[in-house]
Amino acid sequence: MNRLEREIFLAGVAFGAGGVVGWAAGAPRLALLLVAVLLLIRLWVVVARSGAVLRGGHTVPSGVGPLAPLVQEILRLRGAGGGERTAANRLAVPTLRRFLDIFPDAAVALDEELRIDALNDRAVRLLRLDPEQDRGQRIDLLLRHPDFLRRLHEPPDGTPVEFHPGGVDLAPLRVWILPFDEDHRLLLVRSVRQERRRGEQERLFLSNASHELRTPVTVLFGHLELLRDHPALPEVLRPSVVAMHRESVRMNHLLRNLLELLRLDAGAFRPSAPVPVTVGTIFSTLVERAQGRGRLVVAGEDAGEAILGQEFELTTAFWNLVDNAFKFGGPTGEVRVSWTRDEDGGCFEVRDDGPGIAPEDLPRLGERFYRAASARAAGIEGSGLGLAIVGAILERHGASLRIESEPGRGTRVRCLFPARALARTDAAPEARGTAGGGVL
Repeated sequence: MNRLEREIFLAGVAFGAGGVVGWAAGAPRLALLLVAVLLLIRLWVVVARSGAVLRGGHTVPSGVGPLAPLVQEILRLRGAGGGERTAANRLAVPTLRRFLDIFPDAAVALDEELRIDALNDRAVRLLRLDPEQDRGQRIDLLLRHPDFLRRLHEPPDGTPVEFHPGGVDLAPLRVWILPFDEDHRLLLVRSVRQERRRGEQERLFLSNASHELRTPVTVLFGHLELLRDHPALPEVLRPSVVAMHRESVRMNHLLRNLLELLRLDAGAFRPSAPVPVTVGTIFSTLVERAQGRGRLVVAGEDAGEAILGQEFELTTAFWNLVDNAFKFGGPTGEVRVSWTRDEDGGCFEVRDDGPGIAPEDLPRLGERFYRAASARAAGIEGSGLGLAIVGAILERHGASLRIESEPGRGTRVRCLFPARALARTDAAPEARGTAGGGVL
């Protein structure tokens, strides 16, 4: 006999007993009325106690009678005693599921304790989740990659994180962690396997093409250089030979830049451990290379300051910026480089007094093969890969690139290194040619 049947049986017994007592006393109607009033009073007490439970109680008090099943079910939904989430903070799962199905990517809604509230079919397939068993599980127990866990416990800012969840049958993932409402976050997950595969195919094609082109270009460059300087070369042919030699030099430079960028993209030759590279050593190399190009002013050099990384790459990045400053600098040909350090990190800066960069070109600087309209109009040679190489090298060293410029007021380029990428060393930089500090 369930609770409701028991309550009906007890009410029948009460009416029966009341009728017998009333018949024996000669007033059966009065006895039945009295029983009915008592049952109504009991029902009122039950409703009052049940309302108290629904308004904030956490247990079912004795005597709630026929409303006990309803109260217990509501308490279960509220998560009382069972560790489930409260109804006030829980989204309606069917509605949320329909909302997540709108997204073209895998989507997972998390509550304030990082437990899965709902997920769409794409998340089930991509993350190998069970839509029934994994609902209510903590996402940080299902996806355990350190990069993902670190980003998960940071304030969500929409910056994606890429990682491989492990397992040969799982794809590398790109995950966005977005704020959804005050109590929920939204994970958008995308497989980058196809994207990486296409990128690898493109890099392989460009690498093979560059290597295949490098040999004939080098041969042409050598023969054209001999022809250009040969005394028996007819003067009528000299302008054509000089032009072909100039273009072969540009093509050779372009191929070298392209191969270097492909090497950086592939992550090849990354040192197993970062090596301290003193700022003074890099500045000495810059001064040597600047000879004959213009006036290089060096400031802020510290013999004990060092960047953790690879000397060849750092020197390449800094020289590309100095070289650009000489190309686009003002009529004085003066370029100023400096190094500063504070509690947040270090900054390598290059300034020139050139014509500056148009505002519409600034956002696109660093795109591969992009050249500003002013550079093309001025006939300044370049491949459009220099800043792309700088950006790739800085990214490998945990640094970032900032470019500020106004037409007619020169350009300021900064390489910002975080404190974790810097070190101190007592070793003075090796003297190579002109000293690293001072004016050339």
